[in-house]
Amino acid sequence: ENIYDDDKVDNSKESQDEEVEPPVNEEQPQEEETPMPRAWRTSKNHPLDKVIGDINRK
Repeated sequence: ENIYDDDKVDNSKESQDEEVEPPVNEEQPQEEETPMPRAWRTSKNHPLDKVIGDINRK
């Protein structure tokens, strides 16, 4: 006996299509298309020699 077999449930293609949401992948983020200006990427008040990156640098 299949406990999931229910004749009362409508499994027609028409009823399933109404609940399907459009895929999100169609809209691409704008960040990839237009790179940020250099002024937005680096702060003028941030000293570049204090950037964390090379742990051997003193």
